[in-house]
Amino acid sequence: MPNLPSALADDPPSLLPRPWADDCRPGESRARQEPARSQAEAARQLRAAAQELHEAGLPLRDVGAALDVSYQRAHQLVSTAATS
Repeated sequence: MPNLPSALADDPPSLLPRPWADDCRPGESRARQEPARSQAEAARQLRAAAQELHEAGLPLRDVGAALDVSYQRAHQLVSTAATS
């Protein structure tokens, strides 16, 4: 081992920078997964809403306006809702 101060020789520092080392605690991965689950659920609900509006007879432009997305995005949402 190179010549380290005695405090470091007894307890070598982690190879990860401190903020990264702190993030590696058990249970924190679940906390990071929660936003992804919420985002996936919101996307699922948006697709379902687009599909429902379109099936009710609304043109894609109106579906887009109702969901505050472009008509192109409304088309994508309706298309992916139909396949999922």
